[in-house]
Amino acid sequence: MERREFLMAATAAAVFASASKGWAQGGNQAKLDRIAIMSLNFDGILKAGTGAPPTPARTLDVMDLPQMIADRFGVHHIEMQHGHFLSTEAAYLKDFAARVTKTKSQISQINLEFGGQVSVSASFSQRAEAVDLTKQWIEHAEALGCARGMVNQGSLATSAQPGAIEALKILAEYGKAHKVS
Repeated sequence: MERREFLMAATAAAVFASASKGWAQGGNQAKLDRIAIMSLNFDGILKAGTGAPPTPARTLDVMDLPQMIADRFGVHHIEMQHGHFLSTEAAYLKDFAARVTKTKSQISQINLEFGGQVSVSASFSQRAEAVDLTKQWIEHAEALGCARGMVNQGSLATSAQPGAIEALKILAEYGKAHKVS
């Protein structure tokens, strides 16, 4: 099953759960506990979506996202897009983590897609930038109580593989030290 198919099936399960009153209470919570909902699914309605200008349709504050997902879908695992965090200041991350905890939820993963050519398989300088940014987000993930970060690997052309492998080894070691894989 490809990632896209899995995400579509997970979203369908969440929609079904919200449409079927009491579905989660009917012994199916264990099934819901196996899925996470991506913040990227709500990019069009988040007040500060990733790169899009504000519009009247953007009514959801990212700080309210954990509560909305828990209330509406009965899902308590969130996969956040790094660009949806409005700040990386310690107080902001602490407040967001508190809101996640309040809903008895957790951030299961943070997607680290920095845009442009910045990836672990890019040129030396862009790869170094990707490593530095990913290290910062590993620290942010640790502060948020999130155990995983998804690294954008880039194209992984044969010529880029040695550099990408070295960069991923560096990030794996750094992540291990911060309990983030």
